[in-house]
Amino acid sequence: MTTALEPTLRLPATRTNTYGDYHVLAELARGGTSSVFLGEHRVTKQRVALKVIAPYYSHRAELVRRLLAERNVTDRVRHTGLLDIMLASRNETGTPYLVMDYLEGECLGKVLDRGRLDVDTVIDIGSQIARAVEALHGAGVVHCDIKPDNVFLLAPELDRTRQVKVIDYGVARLCGEEVLDDETISGTPGYMAPEQWRGLPTSKSDVYSLGCLLYELVTGELPFSGGILQVMRAHMQDAPAWPSDRVQIRADLEHLILRAMEKDPILRPTMLELASALTRISRR
Repeated sequence: MTTALEPTLRLPATRTNTYGDYHVLAELARGGTSSVFLGEHRVTKQRVALKVIAPYYSHRAELVRRLLAERNVTDRVRHTGLLDIMLASRNETGTPYLVMDYLEGECLGKVLDRGRLDVDTVIDIGSQIARAVEALHGAGVVHCDIKPDNVFLLAPELDRTRQVKVIDYGVARLCGEEVLDDETISGTPGYMAPEQWRGLPTSKSDVYSLGCLLYELVTGELPFSGGILQVMRAHMQDAPAWPSDRVQIRADLEHLILRAMEKDPILRPTMLELASALTRISRR
């Protein structure tokens, strides 16, 4: 949810807008339970992104635990395609916050709002996402929320390909982590694998989500739409329409996307296999 568009809201560095050694300059983005601010170190003037839980949720123990646990992900793995979280703490008023990389660019969701992407760009973005998430899997972490708003495209440098960052580890979990009886199902409905709807996500669930994302990138539409119950049933029971029924697409890319979206996790490739396949397709 981090964006680095030029901030328009300037905020004073008051006590309530101070987080450790950083003070708030502007609000960058606002989500359901937290906001992201542009912050600046009071001595070095280094600019960072500050993810701060909304006041209404600051006493919700599970939400606070999830926010602070995002730091643990970057303790486990570092990768050029993953967001770096430098600190998880609380400010003087007890508000939980994260100090993160300040990224310049825009999220993939905003890019999609402007229309479908060309196939070469889709393959490149998909390959970068897959490599980054494979690093998470190698460290024993399942992201659980691969979607356009959690993929950030850095501002391009000259004619170089735009670098991708996979962000927001708020619902990530360890592979094999015990699911509590009272734990709510986490994820975004349009991208959730059948087993994720049952509260049992695995690394193959991220593969399914990336398959849905690639489907959306090439067709301009999610594989399933409707109300939440309708979408849930479709992800668990229905085969998606072939992308070639909607747009012109290379057969090898189409078959790879549909393999990633198999209902049975065993039939899906691993994230490493998906990344390798996308690389091969890009060279043909």
